[in-house]
Amino acid sequence: MSEDAVVTRRRDVQYVQLCEALTLDGCPICAFALMSVYRYLDHFLYEFVNDPWVRAELVESRGFCTMHSAQLLGFRDPTGVAIVYGHMLQEFREALRDACRRYPAGLPAKTPWRRTRAGGELRRTLEQWRTPRVLCPACQIQRNTEDSYMSRLLRGLAYEDFLTSYRASSGICVPHLLQALRRCTVPEQVTRLLDAEEATLEALQWELSELVRKVSYEFQHEPRGHEQTSWQRVIEKLYGRPGMVWPGQVAAVPAPTSREGPTLHA
Repeated sequence: MSEDAVVTRRRDVQYVQLCEALTLDGCPICAFALMSVYRYLDHFLYEFVNDPWVRAELVESRGFCTMHSAQLLGFRDPTGVAIVYGHMLQEFREALRDACRRYPAGLPAKTPWRRTRAGGELRRTLEQWRTPRVLCPACQIQRNTEDSYMSRLLRGLAYEDFLTSYRASSGICVPHLLQALRRCTVPEQVTRLLDAEEATLEALQWELSELVRKVSYEFQHEPRGHEQTSWQRVIEKLYGRPGMVWPGQVAAVPAPTSREGPTLHA
C-alpha cells in the first residue's frame, strides 16, 4: 500500500470511525445510522419545529414514518411534538372536511355505502392524502448515513489491515450485508466480503453453542464470558438493530427511545 493511500484513509473521518466501531459489538452501519437519526430528530425539535421550509417538507412526507414518529416520544418534548403534529392534524381535518363536502354519504340506500361511488371516492381521497409524496426526512438521513459508511466499508475491503479487523469483529447485519452485495462492483470484493463475514458468523455460532452448553449442570462451574450476550447479538445480526427502517418495511411502533439516544455497543 502506498504512503499516500495510508494518509488518505487516516484523513477520512468516517473511515476511521468505522475502523474504531469494528472493535465493538453489533453492526457498525446500523449504529451510525441510528445515531445520525437521533441527532437529526433532536436538532429538529430544538431548532426547526417552526421553520416554514421544514414544515412544508413534513407536509409532503405526511410527517415522519411510524417508526420515527414513535422515536420522537423518547425526547420528552411535548411542545415540539404538539406543534408539528398539531399542524399535521389540521392538514388532515381540512382534507377530511373537503372530501366529505365533495362525496357526501347521502340518503340510506340498498347498496352498502362502502360500495357506492361516493364511498369509494372518499376513501381514495383520504388514502391519497395519507400517502407520502416524499420519503420521511428521518428515513432519508438514515439512508444517507448508511450509504456513506457502506462506501467506506466496501473500499476498506481492499486493505489487509481492514480485513483483519473485520474478521475479528461482529461484522455487519444481514440486511446490510445484502445491501453491500448489491453494491459490490468486482468479484474480488464479493469474495473478500463473504470470507470476512463467514469468520464473524462462525464465531457467533460458537458463542451460541457455548451459551447453551454452559447451561448444563456439568458445565455450570465454568466461568461465563462474552458468549452470554450472544443470544441478543444473533437477533441484531440477522435483522439489524432495533429502530432501523428497511426499504419496504411496515414498521411496528417501537418502545420510546431513551433520552440519551443510541450508542455504539461497548
